Amino acid sequence: FEIDKGGHRPTTFVLSNSRNENDIKEALFQAKTVVWFKDILLGKQEHIQAVLKENLVAKAIGYGTKNSIAEVMLINKSALPMILSYKGKYSIYRNSRTVRIPAYESITLGVKTVERVQRVVLDFTIVNVLTGPQRPAKMTFNVVLQ
Repeated sequence: FEIDKGGHRPTTFVLSNSRNENDIKEALFQAKTVVWFKDILLGKQEHIQAVLKENLVAKAIGYGTKNSIAEVMLINKSALPMILSYKGKYSIYRNSRTVRIPAYESITLGVKTVERVQRVVLDFTIVNVLTGPQRPAKMTFNVVLQ
């Protein structure tokens, strides 16, 4: 597993209501689990979405000096580096449509909206988070701009 080089053993996360033994046991019997190994997260759609909702956040920075470029910060609160592929209608400025957000870090995207808008909808596929064989998770951010 090369733990000394940043590797890790496969880890199963149990999504229970508390750390109480009965709640953990109940969650295990209901298969409320997500597996993490080699920078891949795998689980059922509803469990993956719960994990993503808590760990991947979009925050509006707003428009800068260029009227048509809205800045949005994507924050990764997890130990898993996230690889996101943008699938929306806007152009991404200064980045490619696929971005990597390191663990516990953030990146800022420039979203080219052509004209100023109050809200952008950003649709992503999270390449290294799977809900089944070759089925990457999807996530949509509704970002309100100031």
